[in-house]
Amino acid sequence: MRAPRRGQAGMTLLEAILALAVFGTGVAALFGMITSVSDANRSMSFQNNSLDLFTRISAQVRDAQCDYDANALAFVFDPAMMDPGLTVLGGWQGAGGGVAGSVITAVGDDTNNPDLAEYVPKMRADYRVLDITPPAAPGAPPSPLLLMVEVRIRELMNDPAKDAPALESGPWIRNYPVQKLCAPRYDGLPRGAFF
Repeated sequence: MRAPRRGQAGMTLLEAILALAVFGTGVAALFGMITSVSDANRSMSFQNNSLDLFTRISAQVRDAQCDYDANALAFVFDPAMMDPGLTVLGGWQGAGGGVAGSVITAVGDDTNNPDLAEYVPKMRADYRVLDITPPAAPGAPPSPLLLMVEVRIRELMNDPAKDAPALESGPWIRNYPVQKLCAPRYDGLPRGAFF
């Protein structure tokens, strides 16, 4: 039997090293693909769950009583005629749980609202109320009160910077708008939530 030539032995070793490098690259690419698929599944799960939670909150906002005294010269939030969850304009509400006495209860996170423990990944929901009533034309009756309720749902990332309450946008945060038209009451008496 003939011994392999010197050049042939070197090529065999080079081929073996090259084969190991190609194999290693393939394994790394496979793990990268698995990580990407896992991240995509988590993102899709968050998207689906955030839409489900928004649907719950949106239904509660629509059910919230929102009447106002049409005879008052200036609009005043009257707790006897409006849901307490709609009476605070501007700031985010509900991160620590629902506003006392409000029908808007699907807010907070699983630490202060057991109803949200079903969601994986964990989420926190809050909202803010803005008055977007269009100005009335001169000489025309006042426009009906129109509220914009901005619902913010975030995936809890266990990172203080990403979970900061002041942070309003990011790939782990979804913002949804809900408009609420309030009903004028000329008799000054509240009525039910549906109009």
